[in-house]
Amino acid sequence: MELDLSKITAKDLLEKFGAGGHIPGSGSAVALQGMIACKLILTVISLTKDPKRGSRYSSFIPELIRIESEINHKIFPRLVELFYEDSKKFAEAISSRQKRDKARKGDSEDNIRTCRLYSIKAQEDLRLASDFVVEIAQLCKELSSYATYAFLNGFKSARGDSGAALSKSVSVIQGCIAILELNILSFEEIEMIENYKLQVDNLKSIYHKKYTDSLKLLEILSVEVDAKFAFKLELKKILDSISDESKLSDKKIEATTRLFQNALWKRHKGDGLLTQLDPKGALEVLGYDVFSKDSLGTFSDYDGLVETAGIIDKSNKTVQISDNFPAHTKKFTLAHELGHAFFHSGNILHRDRALDGKDQSLQRDFRERQADKFAAYFLMPTKLVQKLFLDLFGTDRIWIDQDTAFGLTGESTIKLKNRFKDIRSFSRFLASTTIFKNNSFTSLSEYFGVSTEAMAIRLEELNLFEY
Repeated sequence: MELDLSKITAKDLLEKFGAGGHIPGSGSAVALQGMIACKLILTVISLTKDPKRGSRYSSFIPELIRIESEINHKIFPRLVELFYEDSKKFAEAISSRQKRDKARKGDSEDNIRTCRLYSIKAQEDLRLASDFVVEIAQLCKELSSYATYAFLNGFKSARGDSGAALSKSVSVIQGCIAILELNILSFEEIEMIENYKLQVDNLKSIYHKKYTDSLKLLEILSVEVDAKFAFKLELKKILDSISDESKLSDKKIEATTRLFQNALWKRHKGDGLLTQLDPKGALEVLGYDVFSKDSLGTFSDYDGLVETAGIIDKSNKTVQISDNFPAHTKKFTLAHELGHAFFHSGNILHRDRALDGKDQSLQRDFRERQADKFAAYFLMPTKLVQKLFLDLFGTDRIWIDQDTAFGLTGESTIKLKNRFKDIRSFSRFLASTTIFKNNSFTSLSEYFGVSTEAMAIRLEELNLFEY
């Protein structure tokens, strides 16, 4: 009796496999494993193609779509057919053996002739069943390659699915080897034995290579686990060094921020600058979910009703950012919320106004000032600002002389000083200028993705010019 997979529960199917009968048998079992591997790979592809992943996987999508088509139109349908065909053919082989054994009980000419016919029929049925097993192994060889591609290039958080698909497809090859070798023991013709022995030897070579490859992929995850554990230990050490948040000096905040960024760089080595200066990514590393909203409403601050730019909920580990502000404001607000997440034990649910690094008000709570400082140090690290300043202006500190004035504005020193009446107006100019001595470049404020005012303040803090 044929099995209809669409009309049988998983429990009932497993009961049939464990009932001690021949239908379904081991050939159907390996086909079923291959079918599961197909569906796992398709899940990874579906998740990778999701538009919310953005362009991160765009270069891999064409190949994943090709793989998806191969599985849907070739491999999975054929494995379903083989699931049934192997059961049917192996059942016929068992039936022929039983009829052969029954005929052996008599010694008449008819019994001898019947016994011989059923022996031949049993061998032929077993040969066809063996061919099905070989085909299952070959299909799962393809699947293992597809699972490897999905593991390396598909949605990273679905590597459990692609890893399981790889493990199943490789184990199918191993299972097929065991089935075929057992079948060979029942063959009588030397040519048949030789043929299937060669196929088994080929499958063994494939299995060993695929198994070795799968271990290498598992090692990728092991390395990531070790890196995360090392990061968590380092993060705990950094946080344990903060004894009293109310007494955090600017120097301590900057030193702690630098240690945190170094830990991030080691945690995501290869991502470099983007990881070090990305507050959203850093929040996610700390276990926060970050959401963007069209509006977060208003709240009462020290100077009246203001529009909410950011909300941090430490109990639920979420941060919300309003899209109703410029990019540099959203970035600074995110970094500010990161400061709260990193330094402050309170603020279970806290709202923040729009921040871009220029608010120096003394009326704000010390935690707000600390979060601002953290944001500035995080987004504009001392060594990186100094290095870029040197690269752009050819000096580690600008002195206002005739050469510098002409290089910056094409004017004399006197005219430059007349144009910029105070230090802040000049630091704003340095933060936003895109040319020096006829060399064009991205401004410092744009490079770091902060407001001109925030960059100007940082240049002053680092004493990068004499005015």
